[in-house]
Amino acid sequence: MANHNTGISTTAVFSNGLETFTANWRSISPMSETVEDLEDTHLESTDYYEWVPDDLAQIEAFDIELYWLGGAATRPAVGTTGILTLTFPLTGVQSTAATFVMSGYINRFDTPTLAAGERMIATASWKPDGKTFTFTPGSN
Repeated sequence: MANHNTGISTTAVFSNGLETFTANWRSISPMSETVEDLEDTHLESTDYYEWVPDDLAQIEAFDIELYWLGGAATRPAVGTTGILTLTFPLTGVQSTAATFVMSGYINRFDTPTLAAGERMIATASWKPDGKTFTFTPGSN
C-alpha cells in the first residue's frame, strides 16, 4: 500500500565504515538550507540598504526522534562522523523511493525523559557537513 502523504515507511541509516545504526524512528524534523545575506550598500545607494546572497548555503542541523531501547542497542557517540541516508516512502506509482545521502556528524544526543506510562523517546541531532549532500528523486 502506498503512503501518499505520511512519513510511514521512511528509513534512516547511519554508517561510518565501522558500524551501521538504525532504530525505530519516531520522527525526522525538516531539513533547512539557508544562505547568509551580505550587505551590498554603497555610496550611490538610495532609499534602501542593498543585499546580495552569500556564495555558499548552509544546511542546518536537524533532529531525529527515536524510541529508546535502553541497553538493548548501542548508538553512535556524539561527534561520530559518517553518512546518513534518508529513504522516503514510495508515493503514487513510484518503484524507487527518493533519498537524501549526506555526510556529517551527530552533534547532540538527548536521552529520554523517564516517566510512568510514557514511551521513552530519545532525540539525536544530525549536522550535515556540506561535503556530501545529494538528493535523488524517486522514479517510476
